[in-house]
Amino acid sequence: MSNPSVPDLLHPKVAVDSSVKLRLPESAVDRLAMLGGVSGMLARMDCDKATPDVKTFSLLLELMPFSLEAENDLLSSMNFYNIEADISFYNMLIHKRNLRRDFAGARVSYTIIHVLVSHF
Repeated sequence: MSNPSVPDLLHPKVAVDSSVKLRLPESAVDRLAMLGGVSGMLARMDCDKATPDVKTFSLLLELMPFSLEAENDLLSSMNFYNIEADISFYNMLIHKRNLRRDFAGARVSYTIIHVLVSHF
């Protein structure tokens, strides 16, 4: 889930095993990585006794790298915290998958939305 080569800058005792060149992060993905990635943010929330909700995961989805692995990690974290995705989350997921040109994955998300809507 998190990149072990990137230090968690929120941790009180940052452990850097090798020399690190400091620079301003160039993207939202880089800024999230500096904070430990998705797993680092969720672990920090656990330490602070904060409970993530669907809005937390929606914001994390916007900041994640464009990869299926990152999306699957986020979805499994949602499962772990018993958070049910809402329509807005799935719309963001469809948009992200379309930008990545993963049209089959976007169709799967679209099908899930139809199942959710039919249960109302």
